[in-house]
Amino acid sequence: MKQLELHFASNNAKSIRKIAFLLAVSLVLFRRAIGKQKRGKKRLCLKKVFQGMFYRLTTGCAWRKLPVQYGKWRSVYGWQLRIVRSRILETICGKLQKAYVSIKHNGDLKRIIFDGSLVRSSGKLKISKSSPRRGRKRCVNRQIVVDRRGVPIACKYAPGTAHDSRFCIPLIQKCLRRKLLKKGCIGHGDKGFDSIKIRLFGSRKGLVMHIPMRKYKHDPVHFPHKDSYRYKVEAANSWLNAFRALGCIREQSFETLNQLTFLAIGIITMRFMTFKSIKTSLRTI
Repeated sequence: MKQLELHFASNNAKSIRKIAFLLAVSLVLFRRAIGKQKRGKKRLCLKKVFQGMFYRLTTGCAWRKLPVQYGKWRSVYGWQLRIVRSRILETICGKLQKAYVSIKHNGDLKRIIFDGSLVRSSGKLKISKSSPRRGRKRCVNRQIVVDRRGVPIACKYAPGTAHDSRFCIPLIQKCLRRKLLKKGCIGHGDKGFDSIKIRLFGSRKGLVMHIPMRKYKHDPVHFPHKDSYRYKVEAANSWLNAFRALGCIREQSFETLNQLTFLAIGIITMRFMTFKSIKTSLRTI
């Protein structure tokens, strides 16, 4: 707990308690997945492994600069690969999101806001491309869907040269498969999502698309003011970028990047839930 207090950006004791509980549940699930050690050299303390992962997520430090208190960096790195392959972080994040939607939105979302954001990355990631929108610097395009409070509901990474509108439909389909959306849900997007394909898809699924038309963007009659919910996506992107490993991506593996993003989204979701509801949602795993 003291290590979390040192390295977590917030001084709120409730937030630290929630994150410590999340890491403890992840540890229990991972131990259940790998089983007991039967032979060989004694394992590294897995509690320190999860704390080291959280430290790297918040600080974005290089592996060689990982503090000694978490163990040898090569050992922590090897255990992180096993944790990523087990996908327990994705499972926990999904449980937290379902519990959040059932508590705050009575089981279904009334509004969703979607947008993309370019994030700096190293050239070692396969989807890292030099984008003209960022001065030819290498980056990836993070596509997210949030609710009216700015909590991320779905996330997807794409090459830095990809247009935002290409991944709007797959993200909404992901929310529909998880039964988070129902008919009448309002979808907010900027003029970059103005396409017939997206509007027809929304009408078939019973969604109402509030997307301004490009040719009316300067017309005060058809486009009188900016969408009042658009800033929620920017808030969600800033919350994700506060985790420095996601604000400037140095990961080489796409799967590792996804699992770390699930961990960050789970932490953001817990900010809007009580500790009792968190325990209830994760008890059934």
